[in-house]
Amino acid sequence: MMEPDSPIPFVCPSCRETLAFMDTEISCPGCGRAYRIDSNGIYRFTEEDFYYREIPRADLRTILDDPEATRAELLARFDRHLREKDVSYETFVKGYALNAERGAGIYLLDLGRKSTVLDFGSGWGNLTRVAADVAMTVVSMDLTYESLLFSKILGGRDNITFVHGGDGSALPFPDQTFDAVILNGVLEWIPEGRDPAVSPKAVQERFLREMHRILKPDGQIYIGIENRFGLFYWFGVREDHTGLRFGALLPRALSNAYSRLLRRRPYRTYTYGYAGYLSLLGDAGFQAEIYHPWRDYRDFKEIYVGDGVEEVRFSAVRRRKKFLAFLGNTILKIVKKTVSMRKASPSYMIVGHKSARTVSRSILSRILDLEGDTLRDARCIHVTGEKALWIRTNRNFYKIPVTQRARKGVRREIESRQTIRNDFPRLAGFLGEGEGLIHHEGIPCFVTPLLAPLSMNDRELSRQVAAYFEVVSLYGRSAQIDVPSKIGHVADLITEMGGGGKSRLSPLRKAFEGACFPVGPTHGDFYENNLLQDSGAGLKIVDWVRFEPDGVWPADLFHFFVKKEEKRRREDWWQVVARMLQTDLLRTTIQKALGEQDVPYRLLLAYYALHQLEMVLRNTEHISHMDGHWRRNTEAFLGVLFDHWRGSDYCA
Repeated sequence: MMEPDSPIPFVCPSCRETLAFMDTEISCPGCGRAYRIDSNGIYRFTEEDFYYREIPRADLRTILDDPEATRAELLARFDRHLREKDVSYETFVKGYALNAERGAGIYLLDLGRKSTVLDFGSGWGNLTRVAADVAMTVVSMDLTYESLLFSKILGGRDNITFVHGGDGSALPFPDQTFDAVILNGVLEWIPEGRDPAVSPKAVQERFLREMHRILKPDGQIYIGIENRFGLFYWFGVREDHTGLRFGALLPRALSNAYSRLLRRRPYRTYTYGYAGYLSLLGDAGFQAEIYHPWRDYRDFKEIYVGDGVEEVRFSAVRRRKKFLAFLGNTILKIVKKTVSMRKASPSYMIVGHKSARTVSRSILSRILDLEGDTLRDARCIHVTGEKALWIRTNRNFYKIPVTQRARKGVRREIESRQTIRNDFPRLAGFLGEGEGLIHHEGIPCFVTPLLAPLSMNDRELSRQVAAYFEVVSLYGRSAQIDVPSKIGHVADLITEMGGGGKSRLSPLRKAFEGACFPVGPTHGDFYENNLLQDSGAGLKIVDWVRFEPDGVWPADLFHFFVKKEEKRRREDWWQVVARMLQTDLLRTTIQKALGEQDVPYRLLLAYYALHQLEMVLRNTEHISHMDGHWRRNTEAFLGVLFDHWRGSDYCA
């Protein structure tokens, strides 16, 4: 007999007898049932040919044609396939498959280096990969075999075990195996494949009791799911699982009749309201806490804690969406005064505790405890595009990384601040006081005493920004920059897009030959969102992740004015830069701010544009992570940058 490679014990799902392993064969000595480990190292506890994913099965099988492919090869094939599709479809699928931000809710669980986690219905593996970065062992379990294979190639780590199964009423794990179970977008679907004679609620409760069985005494369950009475459903948005308008809002009997009439199928994908989830989990033996992702548990930028959800509001940058945001916020005010946003939140993140604990414990709460804060003080958890969580309490600001890549960013933040204090002491006054790095279970977190948002008027802000750049210029010097190397990421991007990156760069390379730039300490993302103030209304600058001690510092100045113009015109930054390349937009303002710096304006503008693209690429793991809209916008911008201008134009 041979022991399995997985550190998780397995039992027969039929009789719960400990399984016997012989090479790749798995057998039950009790009932004689046989299972196996296939050639891809995936445990097969079902032979059901089930498929559910956001792209057709034939397409995903084409992408997975070579199970021996490396991670980079899989991503490249995935990207090429989606690039041939509609841009909205490409963006939608990539958001589902590759977005690590979807796993931010994992930090609401109490996990650590010794934790074992089951991600049931793991899908593309987004949450599996985040959990694997904080736990000792993760089991990724799904009924769609192709999903498991994709996830294994994409993010297969030594601490992840992949299991094909979950179609029966019992799972192949002993009692009290896991510290946490993840059900993200799963619970509502459970009744679909079970006995139609049993009510959906009874099926869900029985399933939750099975989760209760395999959890350790202090275990937790994480559920991402829609709110039956969610705000958008009242305005005719189609119900997520049936495609019916108002289907979730109706009494169950009417919903069932409605579904049979239009879908020729019974209504069994039950979701519940705020009180309904508390009751359902309570009946299954859990004490539940409910968090509020905005706007949806699958695609969110904020997670509201407790009554912090009452502060939620719509925002819009585009002019044509301003009225819709105004209308939405008017409706929100009415909802908050009548039923509260807790009950109208579109979806929920629910943490169920197996033990009746009066104080919630989670990764986030333990991190905040280190500085004397609590998660209730936070009210809102912001999820950034750099895969980090920003939390503001009454006392401190925290930056907590979700992915390994984001952890490197936090370490860069601390290193940058130390470099500024040591090598550029005159800039230290623009940093916050008392910032530092704290660790929890190997997670590096940045913390600094809380600063206030900008409240100074435009004139005072301009004065303090000018004072900052005056200090920067004191450390400046004139130097030649190896621009072709500097923009190597941009060349790779153009090549990936099929645009012949190196050949298209040649006119720019010629323009930059022998050019000298003012170099010195460069923030890398200098604009109003990263500007705060202390109690004395002094300017403070945050988010130094992109800091360079010898960068082209006027690029920060360009960025500051470009972002202001972007906000004023309600356009993307690349559209503003394209206007600047084709007209004299902002030229007088920036040249005045540059003072006596002797550098061709358009050459510096071209450098800024390329530098911004490089920054985006530096923070992107792979070209496939860029959605279709970003790709097409970039192609349009590069057309302006490379095709409509020539080297001589940049010398003006």
